[in-house]
Amino acid sequence: MQHLQKQVKTAMIVMVTLSCMIIGQFNLNINGNGNAGEPVSKSKLNKTRSNPTSPVMLGYYRSWDSTPTTSIPWRSLTHVSHAFAELREDGSLEWQARIPSKSLTALAHQHRVKALLSVGGAGSGDQLFQIAKSPIKKKTFLASIAKTIQTFGYDGVDLDWEFPTSTSSEAFHDLLSDLKSSLKTIENSQPLILSAAIPASNWHGQWIDAEKLARDCDLIQIMAYDFTGPWSSRALHHSAANATNENLNAGGYSVTHSLNYWLDQRNLPAAKCLVGLPFYGRLFKAEEVEGVIDKQSGNVNPITLQYSKVDSLLASGWQRTTNVDPWLKSPDNQKLFAFDDANSVRSKCILARERGCGGAFVWALGDENPSKSELLRTAFDTLTD
Repeated sequence: MQHLQKQVKTAMIVMVTLSCMIIGQFNLNINGNGNAGEPVSKSKLNKTRSNPTSPVMLGYYRSWDSTPTTSIPWRSLTHVSHAFAELREDGSLEWQARIPSKSLTALAHQHRVKALLSVGGAGSGDQLFQIAKSPIKKKTFLASIAKTIQTFGYDGVDLDWEFPTSTSSEAFHDLLSDLKSSLKTIENSQPLILSAAIPASNWHGQWIDAEKLARDCDLIQIMAYDFTGPWSSRALHHSAANATNENLNAGGYSVTHSLNYWLDQRNLPAAKCLVGLPFYGRLFKAEEVEGVIDKQSGNVNPITLQYSKVDSLLASGWQRTTNVDPWLKSPDNQKLFAFDDANSVRSKCILARERGCGGAFVWALGDENPSKSELLRTAFDTLTD
């Protein structure tokens, strides 16, 4: 910018300089992420958002999140999934103050980001099953979805059915198929998107028909996290990139094993699959990584922490351990915190690229400091470089 500060000698140079400044400011305003001083690479923006085969970087934005929509790091996203629309007993969607939201979809579109309306969430399986198996409720559900999308300007629907079972598997796929057909009837110039979040392993994944899922869904989010938790016997990373046979035998799992399962064993098309990146970590009451969890004195509280809390843990004396996946150990050596940092996020996104995946998604926006957005920016840059 130093050349802009030099004295100009002719009126023509003044005009050219002013024109460049105006154009530059225009690009900054329309492409920024709420941080007016952060420029955006025009070539990267065009590459990632105009090319339909470019990598997807999807972030879940929770309707109950205290992070303002204006603070979302929009420049590091291609899609945002607005979670979760509440369902009434009759199958219709409840329009609440923060979801659905015209302001969110308008802001997303201003930054050339696709906005999806997410339905379901943790423990939603039974409610969605009741809707899916009732012709009347399902008809109401589909009509309400269509009206909501048209009224609020969403670009599609994300179904987060947790989780299909042997009893509900057929209803799950019938609902996805009916959703796909319903979306096609209200499409205008752009096709509407149907995505679905799926479990990482065969434990729940066995009840999902991969061929039907790929037929109906445009995007498939593999929830590659929560491999371990309060139910585990050993302190193993809840979103490990890789896992040894010993860790697998002890109840662990990994992103690599998840991709092997869905892409190789179940033959899901990699181009539709997004690798899940948790922006939170899990706490364990254990003295050593891979050590036995102390359950006699009760579960650790809280069981999860946002990534934004890492700095405060370090400031209070927690120390990093020397493991492939990032861990922190408490000052009293009694607790451990498993989380993802920029390096682990980068390695997972490289793995996603190498496996031909369509991109990645994060749960959830707001769990890292939006003014830094280190993890999201790392993921976006790794996928699009």
